[in-house]
Amino acid sequence: MDKKKLDFYFSLLESSVLCYQHPITGLIPSSPNSTHAWVRDNAYASLSIWGLSLAYRKLPDVDEDRCRSYELEKCAVKLMRGILICYMKQSNKVELLKKTQNPLHSLHAKFDSTSYKTVVGDSEWGHLQIDAISLFLLILAQMTAAGLRIIWTLEEVAFIQNLVFCIEHAYRIPDYGIWERGDKTNHGLPELNTTSVGMAKAALEALTDLDLFGADGSYQSTIRVSLDECEQCNIAIKSMLPRESNSKETDAGLLSILTYPGFAVTDDELIECTRSAIIRKLLGRYGCRRFLRDGYRTAREDVNRLYYEPWELRMFDGIECEWPMFFAWLVIDASFREDFDDADRYMQMLQEVVIPECAHSQTSKSSSRSTSRRASEIAPQIPNRTCYFVPESYSVPIQSIEAEIAHPHTQTRVPVGALPHIWGQSLYILASIIYEGLLLPGEIDPLGRHMVAEPKPDLSVQVALVAEDNDIKHQLMEYQVDVQTFEEISDEAGINIYPAKILGQLYKHLGACEKLSLSGRSTGEVGIFSTSQFYRLGDETLAFLPQFFDHQALYLNLDVEFLLDCFRTCIGYLKHAWTSPGRPLLLFPIYRRYFRSGRTSMPPALSAAIKKMATGYMNGTRVTVGTLKNFEETSCLRQIDFSESAQALLQRAREMNTGQSLRRRLASSIRPDGLTPYGSDENSLNVLSMSGGTGYGGGGGGNTADYPSPVFTGASSPVISEQDSFERHSMRRKSMALAHAVSLDLFNRDTVEWTNDSQAEANNWPSEIDDSTDVQTDDDGENCRLLPAKNEDLTSNASRLALKRIINPENSPSIASTLNRPEHEQPTIKYSQDRQQSQQQQLDVNYTPTSQQYQRSSPSCLSSDQITPTNSPPHSGTHSRRTSDGKSSLCGGSSGIEYTDWLNSSTPEQLVKRLRCTDNLAEQVELLGRLHQLQGLDWNTGIDPTQPATVRSLLKEVYERATQTTSWFLLRYTAGLLGKRADSLAKSLADILVLQKQVTVGLPPEPREKVIDAPLSPDQLCELIQEACGEDSLMTILTQEILIYLSMFARTQPQQLANILRLRIGLIIQMMAAELARGMGLTVEDSLYALFSMRPIDNKRLLHNLLSGEDIRMVKTNRNNARKSTHLSPIKSSASSTITNQDTTMQSTLETISGSVRKKSVSNRQHIMTSRKQSIAAAGMTIEEATAAAAAGDDASQSDLRNLWSRRRKIDGALNRVPPGFYKRVYTILSHVQGLGIGDQVLSHNLTKEMTIGEHKFALAVERVCTMVSTPEYRQLIIEAIHVLGSLMMYDIDNSLYLDCIVKVEDIIEKANHLFLIDQKYHRKPSGLLISAFSRQDY
Repeated sequence: MDKKKLDFYFSLLESSVLCYQHPITGLIPSSPNSTHAWVRDNAYASLSIWGLSLAYRKLPDVDEDRCRSYELEKCAVKLMRGILICYMKQSNKVELLKKTQNPLHSLHAKFDSTSYKTVVGDSEWGHLQIDAISLFLLILAQMTAAGLRIIWTLEEVAFIQNLVFCIEHAYRIPDYGIWERGDKTNHGLPELNTTSVGMAKAALEALTDLDLFGADGSYQSTIRVSLDECEQCNIAIKSMLPRESNSKETDAGLLSILTYPGFAVTDDELIECTRSAIIRKLLGRYGCRRFLRDGYRTAREDVNRLYYEPWELRMFDGIECEWPMFFAWLVIDASFREDFDDADRYMQMLQEVVIPECAHSQTSKSSSRSTSRRASEIAPQIPNRTCYFVPESYSVPIQSIEAEIAHPHTQTRVPVGALPHIWGQSLYILASIIYEGLLLPGEIDPLGRHMVAEPKPDLSVQVALVAEDNDIKHQLMEYQVDVQTFEEISDEAGINIYPAKILGQLYKHLGACEKLSLSGRSTGEVGIFSTSQFYRLGDETLAFLPQFFDHQALYLNLDVEFLLDCFRTCIGYLKHAWTSPGRPLLLFPIYRRYFRSGRTSMPPALSAAIKKMATGYMNGTRVTVGTLKNFEETSCLRQIDFSESAQALLQRAREMNTGQSLRRRLASSIRPDGLTPYGSDENSLNVLSMSGGTGYGGGGGGNTADYPSPVFTGASSPVISEQDSFERHSMRRKSMALAHAVSLDLFNRDTVEWTNDSQAEANNWPSEIDDSTDVQTDDDGENCRLLPAKNEDLTSNASRLALKRIINPENSPSIASTLNRPEHEQPTIKYSQDRQQSQQQQLDVNYTPTSQQYQRSSPSCLSSDQITPTNSPPHSGTHSRRTSDGKSSLCGGSSGIEYTDWLNSSTPEQLVKRLRCTDNLAEQVELLGRLHQLQGLDWNTGIDPTQPATVRSLLKEVYERATQTTSWFLLRYTAGLLGKRADSLAKSLADILVLQKQVTVGLPPEPREKVIDAPLSPDQLCELIQEACGEDSLMTILTQEILIYLSMFARTQPQQLANILRLRIGLIIQMMAAELARGMGLTVEDSLYALFSMRPIDNKRLLHNLLSGEDIRMVKTNRNNARKSTHLSPIKSSASSTITNQDTTMQSTLETISGSVRKKSVSNRQHIMTSRKQSIAAAGMTIEEATAAAAAGDDASQSDLRNLWSRRRKIDGALNRVPPGFYKRVYTILSHVQGLGIGDQVLSHNLTKEMTIGEHKFALAVERVCTMVSTPEYRQLIIEAIHVLGSLMMYDIDNSLYLDCIVKVEDIIEKANHLFLIDQKYHRKPSGLLISAFSRQDY
């Protein structure tokens, strides 16, 4: 080792950095003329001091060298402790920051270097800088791992633990970033920054299980980190890079997380992509620009203002200041990559821009420092050797700006800012000693973070099956898998199993410190990483169930298939994200409640999943099934002895498990013998379809003058019929807004005829379809049934009146009088003539649709007769149920109106009186819902004289009973009334937001539809959902479900959400209901009832099919096969073929929605041709006639294809999906025109002055305008037109085209439609509107 070089860098460090260090506080100010010490500058200065001390440690033979090594180490420790003391003096802010993430409660970013005090107010600076806090924690971890002792007391350990809590949610905390500016306009707007998230991830990983006392510590001085939060940060980084934030498409500061010290990115391809983007867009002769259009210290910047106007940013384009310190970062990066050519190139560029200055000229600056040291230490310095100082940045002089813009990187720049720049000078010294070989790169990274991108070995997930009792255990033994009961595990292995929420409560005590007034972890959220390992508490070993198995959580885990889907999702998630020592452990409890009532056999889906696990693979991941005792040695084990009250907490948890069940105070119709209730057995008979009618009824006596008398007919069970009737009847008031939106969506079809009741009642649902859709299996043999076929009567319509009351509830009396007429007097309204006139109008070349024709009809435009389409299959489910006397049942006849009027006009006392005597679960829920609306949840009904029987307590009771019957409709409605929320709701929202998406809740338009672009607390989120959905409890609870499903896709299948910036949950729910109605021929009410009655797994599958477009591909494949069969299959009579086609279409639709369509095999050509000839001969047709029939089939197929693309546009429009590269094309268009007109909104050319082409903020601005188009399919058509226009303009490389006008996209669409109609008229083909006629193949 060249000792002279080492002495030179020591002299350089002392004359440029150490000379400014305060002898008492240890802090380093930014310049000699200021006392302000920035945390970030001091943290990087400590790296250069520590790095040089490590280099001197290699020369142990000379006392002087050992002395320098020791002193440099202590200088670094003193500096780090100076930052620690500054932070600890603001411990009150730490307590507030970890709970609120409010910028006003943030730790300050700079302090007084002489007194540890703050220098600016809370609101006078952008103090919230997660990357600065994380950088301090990361360097603290590295130095501690290297043997330095920076933390001395347990109070300091608790403080560091609380700093961890402050940064663990960095993936959802907008801050001011590495440049302290937030949005690049510098208006004080914080935004989510990749550098902050990346540095937080690096710090969390570095501090995991780190003992801050080193070899002298214990579990009390060990830092605990939630690995689930680390992975959330990792997901956010992957989704954001190479962007820095919404306003910065890339940033040179990203080098801090790509290379030393962060090493936060684990994907080599993403690292290379981001590095290339930085070099391509930001690298210059004097360094790197911080980000595009950065006006800081440029000649055009107005120094009298701290902020910029958005339109001003364009004038900084091409003249941004270049920072030399990024050359040093690139040298360090190349050294870690062992790319010596890059290291040589960047070091040469760095040496050309540093400013040389003779070392002896700095004597006056360092005299105070030198007098405090021994003479023997001063003698070895070389006074005549030139030192180099790194300036802060280089700027283009005002007179050279025009030349620089015309010819980039050709003009001479001048240094501006601090000299030396402490941050840049420290990186320069560190890069130099590494480049000179005085220090190896790995020596300043004792934690080995530079190896995070190394490939990991194949991972095996350990699965332990736990049976609730011995009977279940014996059944599981048949699958030849190891299984134990909870008692056996506790007795034999000494391992106690608890729910996940107990672990969350234990972690709330972590980091508590009474002296510093710190309370510990503010949230009890624990993820799958936390529950996938063992814990040690004293002599007790603990294991925890995954959170989705919590039976006291939302009703979702009542669906066994949904639990299995969550379990498979967790296995796949652990495979690619697990980084802890050992193998992950998943507990799978098998409870008695998974078995259907009255049965002893295991559910088929659960049986198939266990068989799959027994094979050793599941969801593409290796799994090992065994006992907890066998897995104890191969799993991760952590200590949780940090809480003194842990044992008391565990004791309370054990007592809760043995607590008594809820006292029942309402009459129950559930049989005590445990027979299977209606709706819980998929093989039960469809009683409603067999019975002669349904009606309301009660089980009790009492005076019935206050309410309608019950009516029973037929042989069906009254309880079953009543429950269905009540549920369907309640649809009138539960989802009014949603039903109206869906009805408008269905009413907006192209070809619709409307009919009356008598004609609709003739349509019946074929029983063959129910049989065929009973159970569908996928390739793994698992149940993929989407809609229940026999356990619930989703095919029967409640009544025409219910639907009319949904669409026009204010017209109910007139509707009632209409229904009381004889059937032959009821009006018959058809629109066949209007349709013919409409088709002729569409063929007129002078006819062009306007945007208003694509908008939804006004509610007042819908008459009460515009209800049931006759072009649906004959099994459209629009028949009305009748009682034995010929009158409609409660949901449709006069008794239904009477009951509704009675329910709305009754006093609370009358409702309670009825509640006392009815044993119908659905009616109890309906009555309690009305009481909730009138009196609130805390009103005492007086049913129980011994104790208060509030509406809330009674709703909890019926909710528990609904869990036994597994009535999803009642479960959702009751959960909504109780205001229940999923434990992981806020976390689910964060899972979506980390992918840089926005979420809206409620139905459009704004302000009813609420936009969520930042994480919210669980209480805030539930309040916002409630506000958006109003009193619609079903919509409220289903919104939570959809949010959870979307978060599952975001974690495991983020590609499903690609090219979607804003997920509009209200529109998604509307689309799901409309697709059920459109695909299955259901009415609005039946489609909503089907949606709210479906199992959670079925709703998730339906959403997945719509997101992936799988249903469209399947339908297209089936129709192509059907088209081939039409040409080559036997030709039957028209009547029989019509029936067959209708049955086939419905069957195909059902299979498509459930995601279980299989490709039909095609017979060999010889057999097909023979069959075709035989059928032609049997039908007495000529070859010409057969050819004409085939041509007619071709026209029908083309029409079906157009309708298919119309449906696809509806779905994509509701999902807000855009084509890849869409926003770049919009930017290209705006650079060539004055603006783009979309409806009443205009995308101005000024956006290109305010933002760059890759800015996420630009995409959000475009999305905001496109969202104003209310009709999804028309919005999608506008998107396609803009995409085509942008593709054409991208060929104008020389920018020779510019249109000084606002281009209206609607005019383009109308012109395209005009040309299309001319083409259709020329070829004599029937045409529809452009929106249903265009396909993606047309352009």
